[in-house]
Amino acid sequence: MARITPMRRFLVSLIRSPLLWGAVATAVLYRLIPVLPVYRELAERYLCGHPLEYATTALFLLAMATLVLKLLRVRREWQALETMPVLDSSVFRAAGAQDRAKELQAKLTTAGEPLAHSELGRRIRDVCDFVRGRGSAEGLEEHLKYLAELAAERLHRSYALVRTVTWAVPILGFLGTVVGITMAIAKVTPEQLDTSLDQVTGGLAVAFDTTALALTLSLLLVFASFVVERAEQLLLARVEEFGSKQLLLLFPPDPPSVGRALLSAEQEAAQKLLQQTDTLIRQQAKLWSDGLESLRVRWQETLESQQSQLQRALQQSLQTTVQAHAESVHATQAELLDAVRAVSGELKETLQRWQNAVNENNRGLQDLHAELRSQAEVLLVISRETDRLNRLQAALAENLQIVRAAETFEQTLHSLSAAVHLLTARTRPSSLVADAGASEAPGAQKAA
Repeated sequence: MARITPMRRFLVSLIRSPLLWGAVATAVLYRLIPVLPVYRELAERYLCGHPLEYATTALFLLAMATLVLKLLRVRREWQALETMPVLDSSVFRAAGAQDRAKELQAKLTTAGEPLAHSELGRRIRDVCDFVRGRGSAEGLEEHLKYLAELAAERLHRSYALVRTVTWAVPILGFLGTVVGITMAIAKVTPEQLDTSLDQVTGGLAVAFDTTALALTLSLLLVFASFVVERAEQLLLARVEEFGSKQLLLLFPPDPPSVGRALLSAEQEAAQKLLQQTDTLIRQQAKLWSDGLESLRVRWQETLESQQSQLQRALQQSLQTTVQAHAESVHATQAELLDAVRAVSGELKETLQRWQNAVNENNRGLQDLHAELRSQAEVLLVISRETDRLNRLQAALAENLQIVRAAETFEQTLHSLSAAVHLLTARTRPSSLVADAGASEAPGAQKAA
């Protein structure tokens, strides 16, 4: 088998570390949340709403990474167990227990890393070391039981991180409840109840969202750890079955001797000492576990009492705030009613004054109407007299024209008479005078 260097051992332990894969899973999850095609708002609300939700999710992914790594290891263990050939005395050349242990250990070394680093490979190496160190197969059955107990103890210890996270996740949820209720109480202001209601509900949302997330993740962890632990227990049971059915038959016990009896007594005393030491360790572990459990119970009771006190304080504060708000509303309503009544009285008085003014205006309009009627009658009389005056003026104009015509005719007669006197005064022949008078007479008549 190739020698494992410290750098390779460090890289292998780093790759198998749940802290690394838990951190990677957390980073990938929060990297994918903004680009989720579905349920993005739900994921942002329950996974990104508060720092406690980040912490709860990170712890959950750490525990899940631990379970996934254990599940992968169980799968490799089952594959190694299935590839293990049946161990029979016919396949070994040596007949003694020590020689068979050396030969079996050599075959295990050449079988490959998957089998050599599996639980079955470790069990075979432990059995071979026990047989080679003791020199016989005596006490192998008790040693197999002891190895089974150690394997069960290692299995129990390997779930310490998962159990711690399973216990811590609900505590974080309760802590989020306390923080959310504290935020809600801190943001309640009786003077600004309407405006601070959104902030109060936001704090309560943080409280209940963190609790719901913590309980859900804790439930998932419980079921997942149960499935993985059950698979590992089945694997250990299969390894125990292999040890009892093949390894015990492969190493038959040697006949007893005096030296072997002394060695057996020493080994029995050492075994009893180991058992007593193991019993003391188990008792101390049980006491420590009981102490932690009582501490957890007291812490949970303290949290529940604080939660109930916070709820009562919140209810009392809300009742006081609501009562003060109701009293303020009643006082405002009374002031509003008084103001409405005062305005109604003033409006009534104003309307009464307007009604009186309108009545006075109506009476003034009636007087004005009567005056206008009298003025209209006067205007009608004036119109009639104007018509008569126009007719008289027309008649006067006609008379003036007649008078002008008479004056013109009189002037014409005077002109004719002057002409006649002038003609008679001249010394012209009488015939010419007579002819002239005869010719001018018709013209004068025509002119007249």
